[in-house]
Amino acid sequence: MTAESSRDVTEPFRYLMVGGFCAVLNSVILIGGDALGIHYIVSNIAAFAIVSTLAFILHARRTFAVAMNWSRYGRFMAGLISAFVISTALYALIYDALNVPMMIASPLITGLVMAYNYLAARFAMVGKGPLSRVGR
Repeated sequence: MTAESSRDVTEPFRYLMVGGFCAVLNSVILIGGDALGIHYIVSNIAAFAIVSTLAFILHARRTFAVAMNWSRYGRFMAGLISAFVISTALYALIYDALNVPMMIASPLITGLVMAYNYLAARFAMVGKGPLSRVGR
């Protein structure tokens, strides 16, 4: 097994470790904001501001082992902005419309958005999706 192929095998695990840390931090901010009576949109913006750049740094260094540059950062942030829109819509549906408590809604929504974030992050960092080697 080459270094390249072993990196591909462990990449999803590394993504889950970094992504899991960021997801927990995101949920702590949202649940804490809810406990303080802060609207989920304000808490979601705060969580995005705090977690997004930290996530870029950790994913560039640990998950994908690539150099950080503005091009990758821009692609990464574009993916996170679209995920932010998706998660905000899911909060409106699950938390507001369905009245699911934030303690349940936040981890649920975070989990739903994680798969999308992996694909977007991988594209931002290496410029191709995880299935780009299939059939080679």
